Order: sequence, then structure tokens, then C-alpha cells
Amino acid sequence: MLNLLTFLSFFFSKFSIHIGFYLKPYMILAIFRIKNLNKISNLYEYETILLTFYILYISTSLYSAEPLLSLRMSLGFILFLLTYFIFRNFFKQHFKFEHIFTIGIIFSILSLFYYLIGFIHISELSSENPVSYGLYYDRMMYRMAGFGGNPDYFNIFNIIFIFYAYCNLNRKKNKLLFVLSLINTLLTFSISAIFTIVVVLLIDFFFFNNFKEKISKIVLFFLIFSIFLVSIYTFVDIEYIVKIIEIRCSNLETGSGRFQMWFFALDLIKEHFLFGISINNLRVITQEQFHIINIHNTYLEILVEAGIFVFSFFVLFQILLLFNLHKVYKINSSVKYIILSILAIFINMFFVSSLIHESFLFLLLISYSIISNNLTPIQRRKHETK
Repeated sequence: MLNLLTFLSFFFSKFSIHIGFYLKPYMILAIFRIKNLNKISNLYEYETILLTFYILYISTSLYSAEPLLSLRMSLGFILFLLTYFIFRNFFKQHFKFEHIFTIGIIFSILSLFYYLIGFIHISELSSENPVSYGLYYDRMMYRMAGFGGNPDYFNIFNIIFIFYAYCNLNRKKNKLLFVLSLINTLLTFSISAIFTIVVVLLIDFFFFNNFKEKISKIVLFFLIFSIFLVSIYTFVDIEYIVKIIEIRCSNLETGSGRFQMWFFALDLIKEHFLFGISINNLRVITQEQFHIINIHNTYLEILVEAGIFVFSFFVLFQILLLFNLHKVYKINSSVKYIILSILAIFINMFFVSSLIHESFLFLLLISYSIISNNLTPIQRRKHETK
């Protein structure tokens, strides 16, 4: 039970304590496990590259125009890495395949309930005060934010459950989780989340499935989509849905304002191609230009702030992580869900800044658990010689 609560703590970071930074539930639990830092074993190649990436990114603070902002984010990176290494062996020893379902059901049901509670104070919502419990008011839309704080971060959490359930639909309980998590994603009205899910499903459809599985999944999606449409028609005001579709479609041309920021970031990359403008300095420029603190794109953020050399380490980390997980998949196909989830997170990074987000941390810890428990030294050598 205590182990399950530890895993759950990563998904309820909304309930944090502000002490100059946000002290989150899993961080509090990490304090009691800090002795585990003495138990760090040899790093995998992808871990070494990721560690190098963060160190190099932090080192850009040496030429920062905003040293206090750079220091703040550098401490965030250090805290992220410390938490990873504190929980690393804990996940290896205690994380079980079945934990994802339990966490997913609890998170999905409570998030939906938390979202519905938000309608109690719906009359008080405005652009200046957009949040009511798990509801986020945005451009006439009452969007699901759940325990993610906002719809974008909620979807990063939810991706894990969608692909876990999707890869294990042979069990009835996983079908329930799949429907619940999919409904929650649709309630966020997030085009980027839907795009990410569709792209990953297409990757799975063409690269992982045999013909029989492809047919069964086409039938499944047709059935779920039909049920969703019937439910919308029965319980929701159609005029409101039409308005939502019009709003989202009108934003496609500008990417909800993202495209303008991305083109601006590309101009900055041309000017600071090699070394960037330093860690956490981009927010000052975007605050002046667009009155927001990030550009909703992890890759452009790295390129602008750290340059192409540091960025190449992040790309190499992604390749090595997926390569290691694919080796495990050849031995144990039940881990396909983590490959799809990681792919989804990497694709979603085109639309959100998530380098130190706890969902990314959680997936890294699961990945280490899976790789270290499935690839023994002998198995690693066998696959490396193939």
C-alpha cells in the first residue's frame, strides 16, 4: 500500500506547498529515501547522455543575462535529477505492471469528479480567474484540467494510462480505463493531445500489429467513436459543441498562438545557434513579446537557450532510450505500452514545455525499472551482437 501511495504521489502534484518553489508530494517522500543516493549502480548509456545533457544545459547559466532566473531553473534541473536517482532503485524493486491500472483508475475517476466539482463555481470564472477545482475556463470552453493544473499538463499524465489500457485491451478492466482516460482527454478539448494520440496509434498500427490485431482495433475505435457521438447527441447541447468546434478550428491556422511564438523562436535560434541565450532566459523575451512565460515547445526551448550542441545530446538520449526499450520489447512484448507512452511524450514535447515535469520523471523511472529488470548483462550482450 505504501509503495502504491508513493507512485500515486507523482500524479497529485497539484497539492504542493510553496516554499520559494513548489514542494510536491513525491519530493517530500524523496526526502525520506535520500539514503538511496548511495545505491546508484552503473548508468545505462541513455542515462549518461541525459545526465550530460542536463549538466551542459545548467552550464549555460555561466553566460546568462538573467543569473537569478538561470539559477532558479538550474536548481529545478538538479532537484529533478536528485529525485530520479533517489527513486531509481525503488522503482526497480517495487514497481509492478499492475500498478499502472490501479493508479490510472484512481487518477481518472478522481480527476473527472474534480472537474465536475468545478462547475459549482462556474459563474466566478473569467480569463483572469480561469481555474475552479479541476475545471479550466478558456475561450468559452470548460476544459478538463483535473489534477494537472492545466489541460496540457493533465494530458501528459493521461497519456500513460491511455496507452497502457490500449495495449492490454484483452482485459475488461483495462477497457474501462481506456474509455475513462479517453473521455478525460476529449474533455480537455486539446488538439495537440488528440494529434499526439492519433500519431502514436498510427505508428502502432503500421509497425507493431499483425493483420488480425489491426482489424480488431479498427472495429474497437469505430465502436468507441460511435458511443461517444451518441452520448454527445444525447446529453450535451449541440449548439455549444458546434461553437467549441468553430473555436478550435479557428485556432488551427495559428496553433492557438503557438505558431507566431515558434517562428519568433526560430529567428532567435539563427542568432544564437551554437550556444543559445542561456537557461531560463527565453521566458524574459516571451514575456515582453507575447506576455507569456514559455513557447509551448520543449525542443525549440532547448535550441534557443542551450544551442545545437546541447540539443544533440537530448536527441541522442531519446534514440538510446527507445533503442533499449525496443530490445526489451523483443524479449517481453508486454512492455509495448511504455514505448508508445514515451513516443507520445516525445511528440507532445512539440506542444508543451515538460523537461522537468513529473510525468516525464515517472516515465523515466518506469523505463529504468523495465530495462534493468528485463535485460540482464548476458541478454544485453546477446542483443548487442545480433
